[in-house]
Amino acid sequence: MYLGYLDIELVLSRGKMATPLAGAERQGSVSNKTLVLQGFVTAITSPKGWTFFIALLPPFISPDYALLPQLSVLITVIMVLEFICLTLYASGGRTLRNILRKSGNVNVMNRISGSMMIALGMWLALG
Repeated sequence: MYLGYLDIELVLSRGKMATPLAGAERQGSVSNKTLVLQGFVTAITSPKGWTFFIALLPPFISPDYALLPQLSVLITVIMVLEFICLTLYASGGRTLRNILRKSGNVNVMNRISGSMMIALGMWLALG
């Protein structure tokens, strides 16, 4: 019931989540070093990441060969893929930030996401 209320509020909102203008954005900027450290700590402490590695690595490790070269190749491949994915996320975030600078775009996004959550909630309640 409460989630339905939040969904309706999201649909009816007036684009209140618009990002600040360029001048106001500089006041709360965070250094690149802080962002990298925060990302590293988040990745290392994520149980999802540990579970992924525990499930993924054993099938690709052969007991017939040395362990260190196998792990080196697997970790290198995973790190390259992770870097590509995070670069795509960052590029998408930058594009989305530019789109959401306008209050009208935020309003449209709120209506779409709120309507989708209402439909999902009704589907779960009825199905």
